[in-house]
Amino acid sequence: MAFSRCREPLFERVLRGEWGVEEFRRGQLSEALAPWGPVPEALLAEHAALREALVGEAVPVDGARELLGELRRAGLLVGVLTNGAGALVGRKLATLGLEALLDAVVTAEEAGAPKPDPRAYAAAAAALGLQPGRLAMVGDHLEWDVAGPLRAGYARAVWLARDRGAGDGEAPELPPAALVVRTLAEVGAALGVTSSA
Repeated sequence: MAFSRCREPLFERVLRGEWGVEEFRRGQLSEALAPWGPVPEALLAEHAALREALVGEAVPVDGARELLGELRRAGLLVGVLTNGAGALVGRKLATLGLEALLDAVVTAEEAGAPKPDPRAYAAAAAALGLQPGRLAMVGDHLEWDVAGPLRAGYARAVWLARDRGAGDGEAPELPPAALVVRTLAEVGAALGVTSSA
């Protein structure tokens, strides 16, 4: 889909400080619809306003709050490393009510580079006060959340492959230190984490 394909290249402009989030949203829609001609200003404004309104309606992924609590009860530090824009990430986490369960939040802007750049993973490790070899990354993007952190020295990476069923074709080849789960409820067990309730 054109809308998704142009996200990463255009978001680089946000990370370089050239665009704010609203400019990015307008640019993404304009780029996706470019084959059909210029997008009217009214449509761009409405799109940006709708995307902004959705931030206030964000809900956690099923099992997110429970997983964060399980990891914290097991005595682990928990952080978020995101390519999202800083102000937007803060608003999303506030809406989701997850801040109290996190020890660190690192954006690509703060790290000076987005995932999968090794500097992003190093910044997350530094924010938690740990060496990369003591960390595991959990996420649904194979390059950003599995291959990237493992290349940066993380001990483990857990791929949340929730959208891939048995009939989805050939499974991707994963690095040896990668684990695969279908739901967040499986992450703790995959990492060998046990916590007292």
